[in-house]
Amino acid sequence: MATIRGTPQYLSPTLWKAHVEDGGNTRHVVHNMFKSDVYSCGLIFFQLASMEDVTGFNQRNAVNDGEKLIEGGLKKLRQRYSDHIIEIIRLMLKFEESERPSFVELAKLVLTSTENSLESPKNGANGPTNKDAKKMGAKSVSKVFSSQSLKEGTQGKSAAPNQPQNAGADANKQPLTDAAREAAKNPRLRPTSPARSTQARLTMETGFLLKTLGVHLTTVPGTAPELDDLSELFKSYAEQNLLYLNITNSMFWFEFGGNKIGRLFVEGAEAEEFPKWRLTAKFKGEFPCHFALVYINGGPVGSPNLATHKDVGSWFVLGGMGNNCLQYINKNIINKASMLQEKSFFSAVAAHGGKTIYTFGGYESGEKVQLKCCEYYSIQEDKWYINDGVQLNVARSQSSCCLFDENLIFIFGGYNKELGTLSSIERYDVPQKKTSLLDI
Repeated sequence: MATIRGTPQYLSPTLWKAHVEDGGNTRHVVHNMFKSDVYSCGLIFFQLASMEDVTGFNQRNAVNDGEKLIEGGLKKLRQRYSDHIIEIIRLMLKFEESERPSFVELAKLVLTSTENSLESPKNGANGPTNKDAKKMGAKSVSKVFSSQSLKEGTQGKSAAPNQPQNAGADANKQPLTDAAREAAKNPRLRPTSPARSTQARLTMETGFLLKTLGVHLTTVPGTAPELDDLSELFKSYAEQNLLYLNITNSMFWFEFGGNKIGRLFVEGAEAEEFPKWRLTAKFKGEFPCHFALVYINGGPVGSPNLATHKDVGSWFVLGGMGNNCLQYINKNIINKASMLQEKSFFSAVAAHGGKTIYTFGGYESGEKVQLKCCEYYSIQEDKWYINDGVQLNVARSQSSCCLFDENLIFIFGGYNKELGTLSSIERYDVPQKKTSLLDI
C-alpha cells in the first residue's frame, strides 16, 4: 500500500479510480506501486511516440473507455513503429495489474526478445516482410513475457543429452558464397549475436546522448565503451559545465501520511553491502501527504566555491496537507518556520549554495484551485518570504522546476483545472524577481 503523487492523467487505472472517482481516498488503496509506475511509464512512452494527449487512457467509465482508446491509438502507431515496440507498450498499458509486467520483466523483454529487432523499425529492407513481421513481432514479445525465460534471463537452452551441439551441421552444409567468404576474412562484416547487438545499441544510444551534449568518446577500434565509463564521462561533463546535480551516495524516502523513513545507497561500499531500500528510522509524528521534497546541495558540480555549511546534504519536507516545513538532518527531524500558505503539489528547488529554497505554484485543497504564488525560504534565517507582485503567469500544480546558472529558475508543465495538462514553460529571474512565460 502507498499514497500517490503525480498528474492524475498519468495514474494507473486503480489509482485513478481511487483518487478521482472514489473521492480521493488513496492513502490505503491496495496496489502494486511498481506496476502502477509501469502503467504511468507506458503512457509517457505512448505520448512520446504519438505526440498526442493521453487523457482518458486510464479510465473505464461512461465518458471514457480507456482500453478502446489504447487499442485505437496503438493501431495508428503500427504505421510508424515495429510490432515489437507496439507490443511492449501494449503490455505496459494492461488495465489488469496482474497482466502487466514489472520493470524487471520489461528489461528482459527488451534484452531477450530479439526476433523482431529494435534496431530497424518494421524490420528494415532486408528483414522479413511486413506481413511476416505482424505475425511474429507481437507473438515474440508475448511469448517471452509469458515464458520461463523471464526468470532465467538470457540463458539459452542446453543441447539434448547425448546430442552433439554441432550435430547435423555437415548434413546442412551449403557452399560458401563470395559474400560469405569475404565476411569470414573480415570480422567487421560478420553478423553479431542478438544479445551483443542489443547491448551495442544501448551503448550507442548513450554515447549519442553524450555526443549531443558535447562529450566525445575515445575507444579502442572494434570495441564499445562500457556503461560505467559513460557514467564517468557524464560526471566529468557535469563538472566541466557546472551542472546543478544532487551528488549524494544515498537517497531517502519519507512516507506520505505515515512515519517511516527509508534509505537506499546508490554507490560506494554501502551500496554493495545494502543493495536494497531499508527502513532506517521512524518519525515520532506523521508526515503530510503530497509534500515537496528538496535536497540541499552546495552548488554546481565542479565549482571551486562549493558550499560546505551544515545544511548541505540535508532534506526538507515542505507543504502537503498543511504549511509544514521539516528538515531531516543528522538523523533528526527538526520543525522549521511554517510556510506562509497551505499548499501541496508545488515545485521547489534549492539555490544560492543551499541557502535558499524557492517554491512555485501548487494546489490549495480548501478552495480546490491551482496557485500562482512564488514563495522563498531563507534557511539561515529560518524565515519564509512572499512577494505579492511576483506570480506565475499561469496557475499550475504538479509542475517541475530546475535551477540554471544560479540566476534563473525554469518551471515546466503541470496541471490547471481549466486548461488541463500544461506544456508551457515559465522562467523566474532570481535577481530581478520577475517571471515570464516563454514563447516556445
